[in-house]
Amino acid sequence: MRLFVAHFVAVDWADPGGTEPWGPADGTVLALPGRALVARIAPARAAERWCAPPLDEHLAVDADVCRDPRRLECADVLQTGRSRPVTGALRWLAETRAAHPGARLVAAALPDGGWVAAGGEDGDRGAVFLPYGTTARGTPPRWSLVPSCLHGWLVAGHSLRELGLNRCHGNGG
Repeated sequence: MRLFVAHFVAVDWADPGGTEPWGPADGTVLALPGRALVARIAPARAAERWCAPPLDEHLAVDADVCRDPRRLECADVLQTGRSRPVTGALRWLAETRAAHPGARLVAAALPDGGWVAAGGEDGDRGAVFLPYGTTARGTPPRWSLVPSCLHGWLVAGHSLRELGLNRCHGNGG
């Protein structure tokens, strides 16, 4: 079985009517009342199929399994492929951000659902808990597009604190 460790991802605002190309998809984050961001794994040059380019296109990498230093250094989003308890997630965020300062967003899944994420911009140095990405059993999927939606939110000029329930303290910031 081949593991996918990196994906080219496109993110845009959800189409309220649910028509293609942007309707409910693989990843969805409710961003504003009545609006949501959606993400899809996209083949290279996917934007050529659409009338307008998406809000955001980036490289997302599972930093738990990726061993290619070039992918890790080029990634806009670094995420965990397995969930961690809060203290472990905060430690992972701090270590990953220190090792890969070029990533704009790092995100760690939590075992009971949700994510702890930190943006790479000066205004988003602290970690924020985000209640997205749970399944019926409370376990984040093996590969989630939630961190990609969060990256799209940053690209749109917003901060993670606007989406988060509370700011986390500790090793993550």
